[in-house]
Amino acid sequence: MSEKSSFGSLLSGLVIGGIVGYIYGTLYAPKEGEELRNELKEKFHEKEQMAEQKIKDFIREEEVDLVKIKDKVLDLIANLEGDVTEVKGKAQKEYGNQKDRLLHELERLEKAFNAGKEEYMGKSEKAAPEIKEKKPRRRAKAKPRKRTGDSI
Repeated sequence: MSEKSSFGSLLSGLVIGGIVGYIYGTLYAPKEGEELRNELKEKFHEKEQMAEQKIKDFIREEEVDLVKIKDKVLDLIANLEGDVTEVKGKAQKEYGNQKDRLLHELERLEKAFNAGKEEYMGKSEKAAPEIKEKKPRRRAKAKPRKRTGDSI
């Protein structure tokens, strides 16, 4: 019996091992080519749709950000235009003030010059008769000096 029991054990082990191997092979065996290609197509299509959705979401977010940036830029431009207008007005006002100040100074200097000119002309006319009466003396020509002690 011991041979029968050991043969029976061997036979039952082989049958049980075959059944477990068949189940394992069926569960983990590669799929047929067409079935595998179809599954890969489905997975690729799913990933493609996910990627498209992510891209669309990203674009929407970026469009919102771009609109916000555009609005900020337009606000900055409007503020700058206001600042430029204000500075331009101040510059024109300062230019007018400086121009008026310089014209006033020029007028004052012109009056002072004319007054000085009139004063000079008035004195020179009064002084003219005196100048005519007094003739300037001429200097006598200097005689050349003799050199003494020059010997060659």
